[in-house]
Amino acid sequence: MLSGHVAGNFENFYLGGEYSSFRDDRYNATTLVSDHPNFEGWMVEGSWVLTGEPKGYSVNATNNEIGGYGAPKVASPFSLNGESWGALELVARYTFTDLDWNRTTATYGVAGGREGIVDVGLNWYLNNEVKLQVHDSLVHVNKLNAIAGTTQVGQDLNIIGVRLQFSN
Repeated sequence: MLSGHVAGNFENFYLGGEYSSFRDDRYNATTLVSDHPNFEGWMVEGSWVLTGEPKGYSVNATNNEIGGYGAPKVASPFSLNGESWGALELVARYTFTDLDWNRTTATYGVAGGREGIVDVGLNWYLNNEVKLQVHDSLVHVNKLNAIAGTTQVGQDLNIIGVRLQFSN
């Protein structure tokens, strides 16, 4: 596996990207063929904290992967009297994954398909412990029914997600 990640910020604008390439080793005992399919994917993402709060960078992520920018530190937590709304962040991401390999070889290829996702959303940080997310993901899956297939079995999806997160 080969993977790389880059991220940066300018004031309250953030931009990041990642690329990964995976290689699989497989052996077929029936045909005595050994091959090494390759798959890849990449993404680019950005965010803008509308209320101006900075986001801190951590070299260690909670999922044991590479580091990244965390949530903004809310300067004025949400209050019911309307004096403060907390922090608001616009986010966008594009992700592409290619799981096809050697599709012209009907016996040995992999017809995993290709997927592209456009995700846009709004994150509302009421305070440093409560976050409400509303995201809209447009997913396009381009997949044929078989390695040398001609029938499209992919699909287009529009996924709207809402998540309320509590942390400490």
